[in-house]
Amino acid sequence: MKKKSPKHPRLYLSEKFVDSSDKKTFKYLSNDFIDNQRLEKEEVVDKNDYSIFDKNCQEYDKLNKFIKIQKIVLKKHKKDRNYDAENIVKSSINLMENFKKDFDSWFKKNKI
Repeated sequence: MKKKSPKHPRLYLSEKFVDSSDKKTFKYLSNDFIDNQRLEKEEVVDKNDYSIFDKNCQEYDKLNKFIKIQKIVLKKHKKDRNYDAENIVKSSINLMENFKKDFDSWFKKNKI
């Protein structure tokens, strides 16, 4: 069975139309870190693509699924008494739970 490489959730921060083109630039927080801070990156997409609110809703769903799967993996490692893997998965869950708080605050600020 092939392992899927996960595509980590992104929190989109801003959208800007590119001058005289059919493109839009989104700034987002990635899953890459420097000194315990998430990196801010850019993505260019077609103008007719989703709005920033729609994109963040999709990413929020992806984040919830990711956390749910990690909790299942954590149970498996606990059952198998694989303590090193258990600690790694716990830290991953904590990191994603904190990221979820960032999403929650973004949604509070940007209600439609």
